[in-house]
Amino acid sequence: MEDEIKYLATHSGTFHADDVFAYVVLNKVFPGYELIRSRDPKELAKAEIVFDVGGGKYDHHTTEKEYRENGIPYAAFGLVWRDFGKKLLSSWIPEEHLEYAHKKIEDELVLAVDAFDNGVDIMKSPIVDIPTVSSIISEFNHRMPKDGNTVEEYTVFTQAAEMANSIFMHKLIGIRNQLLAKGKIIEAFESRKTPELLELEEGADWGEILAEIDTNEEVLFVTYPKPDGYYIQIVRKEKDSFEARKDLPESWAGKRDEELGAVVGIDDAVFCHPARFLAGAKSKESILKMAELALQA
Repeated sequence: MEDEIKYLATHSGTFHADDVFAYVVLNKVFPGYELIRSRDPKELAKAEIVFDVGGGKYDHHTTEKEYRENGIPYAAFGLVWRDFGKKLLSSWIPEEHLEYAHKKIEDELVLAVDAFDNGVDIMKSPIVDIPTVSSIISEFNHRMPKDGNTVEEYTVFTQAAEMANSIFMHKLIGIRNQLLAKGKIIEAFESRKTPELLELEEGADWGEILAEIDTNEEVLFVTYPKPDGYYIQIVRKEKDSFEARKDLPESWAGKRDEELGAVVGIDDAVFCHPARFLAGAKSKESILKMAELALQA
């Protein structure tokens, strides 16, 4: 089918995040095509794939709207991701992890964009207006030409797509890096000397993996290196919670350098966050001493 794709098409005028992200995915799966932005049926008919307009397979503005099992309706992003997501991921993710990566992007990015486009309120705060990926992408429409200049319209759309592409690629690369680090995190978990402490030899996105493997919730702190030193970090009770299984000692809160070093008893302490979820030192030896003291506190 890829060899047959010469044109992709979506509607002209105001756009939303679902058609912009759908374009980002199709752009990666079918490079070298020409994008048509129009509402003219004759123009749309030139394209092999038409999305978010035209009443076809990838247009959710029909009376036969498709719904997921969780009740969230599909929009253009979700419809395109469902059919082409794994093909895109196959260049980035090992085959045995394709299902996981496809679902993770669906759950953490696609669902919210589709819900927003279909008017499903999934996030509301009585205090602040919470920005979403969809609302940020929509801001580009303020630059749409009022005279219908198609060249300027195309420019604004592609600028929005560049931002969407950056968001999408950061998500994808984060998942890939997480999968690459998973084996090392499991190895460190299984070989740890102190059940409450996970020592990592390199920085990694460890939170979700640790929650998966630490079924008894034993680990309280994680230590790891970064280019500027070594860190100790708390383990959250739940993914979306700020509450820790155990906080760093209260006497460390907000202290830096010599002041923190005097409390801890080391000469290369760097800082402890006032919220007591993160602290740093310049050497591995010192960060492990801090971990020992934190566990005893």
